[in-house]
Amino acid sequence: MIRAVLFDMDGLMFDTEKASDRAWRNMSMETGIPISDEFLKSLKGRTRKDCSLLMKKQWGENVNLEEIRKKYQIYVERDRKENGLIIKKGLRKLLDFLKTNQYIIGLATSTSQKKAEKYLREGEVEGYFNEKVYGDKICKGKPNPDIYLACAKACGCLPEECLVLEDSPNGILAGYRAGCHVIMIPDCILPSDKERKLVDAIFPDLEYVISYLCDIRE
Repeated sequence: MIRAVLFDMDGLMFDTEKASDRAWRNMSMETGIPISDEFLKSLKGRTRKDCSLLMKKQWGENVNLEEIRKKYQIYVERDRKENGLIIKKGLRKLLDFLKTNQYIIGLATSTSQKKAEKYLREGEVEGYFNEKVYGDKICKGKPNPDIYLACAKACGCLPEECLVLEDSPNGILAGYRAGCHVIMIPDCILPSDKERKLVDAIFPDLEYVISYLCDIRE
C-alpha cells in the first residue's frame, strides 16, 4: 500500500529545466565552451556538487566553474524575470488530493535547501510537504538512492510504501534503486526503453497520478 508520495522538484513541479537548458546554451554561445544535448541530459537530477565533477571531467580541471556559473545564473535570472516561475500542470490539484486523502507528502530534490525553499514559497506549495530532503544535505546524489531512502525514512515509511514522482532518468534510477514505486512525468527527456522498464507508469502530467492512486486503492 502506498502511504507516501515523494516529489522531485525541478522539471516535475516547476518548469525550471527548460530555462536551465536555455541558460547553459546561452553561456556556451557567449564563452565558446561546448555543451551538447547529451551533456545537458547527464546533468538532470544531479546535485550541484555532482554537476561540478561532471563539468570538470568534460571541460578539464582548470576550467573556471565559478565564472561559468555566474554567467549561467545571469541567463537564468533573466529568464525568470521574463517568464516567472511556471508551475507544472496538475501540481496543486494533486497536492490537494494527497492532503485530503491523508497521504504523507515528501520532497526529495537535488537542489540546495536555500534555492528549493525559495521556489516552494514562490509556488505557494511549501505548506503541503510533511518532510523535505535537499541535495546539499546528502552525501551521494541521484542516481544513487540515498535521497529517496532518507526521504522515506523521514516520512516514517518503508521504501516499498512510497511512490516517487520523477522526470529525469537519474531521478528514476534513484527511486528504483531505493526500492520505491516510481512514476515518470517526462519533461525535457522522453523515456527510453531503460526508463520504461524501471517505472510503474508514465503519464503526461501530474493530474494523472490522482486516477492512478484511486485505481490501486480499490
